[in-house]
Amino acid sequence: MALGLIQYAFGRRHLAEAQRHPPMPLRRGRPSVICSVAIVAVALLAAALVFGWLRADTLTDVILGVIVVTTLAYFVVILRSARVSALERRRVLAFVPLFIASAVYWALYVQSYTVIVAFFDQRVDRQLGGWTIPVGWLTSVQALTIILLSGVFAWLWSRLGQRQPSSAAKFVIAMLVIGASFFGYLPWLGADAAGMPLWVLVALLLGFTVPSCACHRSGYRSPRGWRRARCRPR
Repeated sequence: MALGLIQYAFGRRHLAEAQRHPPMPLRRGRPSVICSVAIVAVALLAAALVFGWLRADTLTDVILGVIVVTTLAYFVVILRSARVSALERRRVLAFVPLFIASAVYWALYVQSYTVIVAFFDQRVDRQLGGWTIPVGWLTSVQALTIILLSGVFAWLWSRLGQRQPSSAAKFVIAMLVIGASFFGYLPWLGADAAGMPLWVLVALLLGFTVPSCACHRSGYRSPRGWRRARCRPR
């Protein structure tokens, strides 16, 4: 991200004149307010560490609380802004359920890098032809499948065009698939040994990967006429 900002700083002079300037620049005196808020936030964080309010056992709850408060404040600022029209405000409200569904989906998805890795270590038969698959390979293999399947889904959505499901429908399908995949782990939760066959875990992980490719960046449906508008000569 830092390299991207550096590239933008040095290369924005090559952009069109209308794109060189921010559409909503900060008002005079606003940067000092932002700096003051940042200083207060750092001071509060330092106080929390010094007085023991922020500990390893409470870190998760604190981060969750900060995320919830920040999200609510973000939507309140948008909905109360005088620069937001009534139509835009209705669209923001319509976006809220999709936002919540997206948050729940990714909360489930990241379990594949934490809880599922522990499950793979303790409950899955990792033997493959006399060779034991290292636990750390799980996340690498899943990332590889995402890379491979992203191209397939990008081709599929481009092929379907306007016949593809809407972004909201894709999120609903993704939620149903990833939610159903969690039920596949239940029969092996009480096992004392590595009883789950490897192919079962692979099938269940596809329940994570396929929805990710379906509703991630390559899965977003472009607005009607966007491609024509983008290619229209100036």
